[in-house]
Amino acid sequence: MATLDWSSILLGAGIGGVVLFFWYAVCWMVLPHHRADFAATPNRAALEPALADLPPRRVMYMVPFMSEFPQGMKDPALQERWKAGPNALILRTDGACGMGPRTLVQGLLGNVLEALGLSLLLALALPTIGYGTTHSLLLALGAAVFVGASGNFPLSNWMAFPWRFSATSTLDRVVGFSAAVLAMRLCGFHAPVS
Repeated sequence: MATLDWSSILLGAGIGGVVLFFWYAVCWMVLPHHRADFAATPNRAALEPALADLPPRRVMYMVPFMSEFPQGMKDPALQERWKAGPNALILRTDGACGMGPRTLVQGLLGNVLEALGLSLLLALALPTIGYGTTHSLLLALGAAVFVGASGNFPLSNWMAFPWRFSATSTLDRVVGFSAAVLAMRLCGFHAPVS
């Protein structure tokens, strides 16, 4: 039975995590493709007092919400209210979008964990599918589409997130995973199985 070379896998996770961290930073802070995913409210001054009344915690508020109706999701009045609108999903962040040290460290750690999964996938799959860079990129592409689409598109379907946001976020992951795999390969990562 083959054993995994954990030092190589962890090195791949570190390299891939750093690449993903910088790529996602560029996606959100430099490239313009996410700018159309968000918009200012037309009358912020009217909305802010209502938001200030919400408890100061990270939570998504839905307007309308099913608990406001006696029969919940099955309540015909809720269905009619949704049809009539306006409907909203409000994410209260209370400073969570800041780029302070804690946010950056958490982001890097999350990207290293993401790259660890990619590194493990490569280590386990390459002996079967082949060791070439093309095989690695195809595997990364498949993983990125699977992870990105399964993580983002259900939000568009079930929670009414904009479809464009799901598509651009999935595209970010496709490019990021491909760049991470190329960086791993350039640093000598092939298939750490002995």
